[in-house]
Amino acid sequence: ERLTVISLSSDTKSRWKAASAKHEMTWQNLSDLKGSNGLYAKYGVRGIPSYILISPQGKVLKKFTL
Repeated sequence: ERLTVISLSSDTKSRWKAASAKHEMTWQNLSDLKGSNGLYAKYGVRGIPSYILISPQGKVLKKFTL
């Protein structure tokens, strides 16, 4: 019924915080601080930007990279 947009950063903690402030991100910009080994690996991110549509039940519906 609704869409939630979340961005995920693979930067170090200091670069992630600096970029969030610089670009005045008003949406959720998250980082697990594991670079490409954490959530990036879990969802198979291979390029930036990547888009992943996930159902409310946690099922991956579609993945694509531009």
